[in-house]
Amino acid sequence: MSASSAAGFTGLSAALHLAEGGASVVVIRGGPGRLRRVRPQRRPGHPGAEARSERARVRVRRGAGGARLTELVGGAADFVFGLVRRHRIECDARQDGWIKACHSESALRAASHTADDWSRRGAAVEAIDRVRIAELTGTDAYIGGFVDHRGGVVQPLSYTRGLARAAQQAGARIYERSMAGTPQRGGGQWIVSTATGSVHADRVIIGTNGYTDLAGTQGPWPKLARTVIPVYSYIAATRPLSDDPAPGHPAQGAGGV
Repeated sequence: MSASSAAGFTGLSAALHLAEGGASVVVIRGGPGRLRRVRPQRRPGHPGAEARSERARVRVRRGAGGARLTELVGGAADFVFGLVRRHRIECDARQDGWIKACHSESALRAASHTADDWSRRGAAVEAIDRVRIAELTGTDAYIGGFVDHRGGVVQPLSYTRGLARAAQQAGARIYERSMAGTPQRGGGQWIVSTATGSVHADRVIIGTNGYTDLAGTQGPWPKLARTVIPVYSYIAATRPLSDDPAPGHPAQGAGGV
């Protein structure tokens, strides 16, 4: 038996794929879930990679496991949208592109390196100039950038619920409001205890991810937060837009730019 001790995107996706592979899977989650930190964008690539020097990017991609990491992050958006299609998850999914918009020449040079790098790897990434980005965004505030056609958006809560349904249909069992304690070894297995019972498993996946730090020193994994490196991002919100703010925009609506 495998036990997933959290049930966000990581825990539910892991549960789905393990169950499809024939494993007996139990998902334990402390509550109905919190998505306030989740942005709707599904963006391929190393977060913040365009801000690094070329040498740093090479180290990421050629170091230990670099090629595998690049393949993983480059295919992340296609992987998500593939799950949406395969399991018919209704989550307002649109794989209509993601724009890297640049205000300065230095940012544009870094973005151009990133776009060229992905293009050489066969990715659907297109460098765009001042004229094209104005057509796509409806503003002349940017001097250029690139469009990554692999990206897009999903409605996070609907996507999470769809993953949960798919995992259950594959045979996974999901228990909400069952806060997991620290996994303990006993009898050659892991034992994960809750207030009302326990799970005995050969393997345990801790998928707390963005909420690991919320456990604090009083949570079940007080030292885990120090093992996580945060990846900071940004997102902008506007007043509601019209249905067609910019014809031909590859990523209209919230989270697309």
